[in-house]
Amino acid sequence: MKRVLFILFTATAFSVLTAFEWPVSQILPTSLFGQKTESSVECGIRLQNSQLVRSAGNGTLIMILEKGNPMTSFPNTLGNAAIIAHDEGLISVYGNLQSHDHLQNRTTIEAGAILGESGTSGCAPEGTTFFQIIDQLKRRYINPLLVLPALADSRKPTIKTATLTGDNGRVHTLARAKSLRQGRYQLHADTSDTLDEVRNELATFRITVLLNGSEYTNIAFEVILSKSGKLFLGTDCQDTDSLYDDLGQVYLGDISLARGKNDISIIARDVIGNERIATYSITAE
Repeated sequence: MKRVLFILFTATAFSVLTAFEWPVSQILPTSLFGQKTESSVECGIRLQNSQLVRSAGNGTLIMILEKGNPMTSFPNTLGNAAIIAHDEGLISVYGNLQSHDHLQNRTTIEAGAILGESGTSGCAPEGTTFFQIIDQLKRRYINPLLVLPALADSRKPTIKTATLTGDNGRVHTLARAKSLRQGRYQLHADTSDTLDEVRNELATFRITVLLNGSEYTNIAFEVILSKSGKLFLGTDCQDTDSLYDDLGQVYLGDISLARGKNDISIIARDVIGNERIATYSITAE
């Protein structure tokens, strides 16, 4: 019941925000919000084979970024980009545009208006569009999936592996470990998601850990805050530098195993509500 109420609260909290439309007609994500990148985590969505890029909502064009121009607070990895202001303090960002030709002498932008074509101007493969939603008032990135139309998706996320790492650095795979010393361990899990029409491995929207039936950890890829040059996930402000290990597994916190039987359940959920549950029983001695 607690999980259900939390999900309903999340949906209600973000429903008051401006509703957007997908900026491209063919929706093929290669990377989702919170996904591990080479140097950090994704603060938006990357869409491949996108061609024409359109405004996700009505707004005002407030900035045009040019490839190689570092004189803004936005990363120059966006390449040619359009920044549009919307109601409620939200802005949308469209990166890796081929050119600015469609943006000349324009201020008012209607939903669906062509902004350009996806190109090669940013740090992304050809034909990839980078899309972001930023809350200027609260200075945070918002997962675009929370304000975009839901995608058709019947596939459950996957939980490939889960591990416990002891103070001595020894790693125990939960699927094989049956007995461990009591004490404190770091819990990691390799989770991913796919869509019905997309086989790219994508970030899971939410990961919850239950210890003996009680919620122990809840990691939601909903918002990322930027503070003093660092990124923090969610209201708990988890430092994204420690969110993933070198293997790409998500750090799910430290977990204490008490003497006797310990049931650890990992629940991986996508934004639609499809979920995968893996439960492991460990006897602590």
